[in-house]
Amino acid sequence: MKADFSEPVRLNESQIEPAAETLARAFNDYPVFTYVFPDASEREKELPLLFQSFVHYGIVNGEVYGTSPDLEGVTVWLPPGYPGGYLTPPEVSKEALDRMTYWGRQVYPVRRRHVPSDHWFLELIGIVPEFQGKGYAGVLLLPMLARIKEEHLSCYLDTELEKNVTLYQHFGFRVAEDMDVPGTGVHTWGMLINTSSPE
Repeated sequence: MKADFSEPVRLNESQIEPAAETLARAFNDYPVFTYVFPDASEREKELPLLFQSFVHYGIVNGEVYGTSPDLEGVTVWLPPGYPGGYLTPPEVSKEALDRMTYWGRQVYPVRRRHVPSDHWFLELIGIVPEFQGKGYAGVLLLPMLARIKEEHLSCYLDTELEKNVTLYQHFGFRVAEDMDVPGTGVHTWGMLINTSSPE
């Protein structure tokens, strides 16, 4: 069934756990998280907990949306000037957190090289597997991208799946830089929409 292209639903703190479950299902085999959690059983147990911290941070400091109350997909958007730092759950292993920290230190400079200080960061967009390819990405992306354009701001994301590059280009992003992340076996693409100057 195709998405009905209704407006996305802004989420609140009561929806952190189901939103995190949606993201964990969407990202279970994603290259970043197979690097962070190489053991599949550890990943299945700890990834939802990690996403709870991301969703909570997004709700407090940014905006988090679901495709509908059924949460076929979820986005986490961080606004210009958002504060740094997450409260990571103690159940996530130190080894996984160390790999996440290393990952961030490698990819963050790419963003710094290409985005103005005032930009939105699309931290996460995840659609559960059975709803992928049905239009839900557009439900989540189009309203916010229209708002960003209206405000003459920029938006940045990174992806670690080559097939997603074409998807994001469809929504107006361009590749700003791509690289092999040393020591991870993962390739990343930094992508940008720059509307910071009025046309």
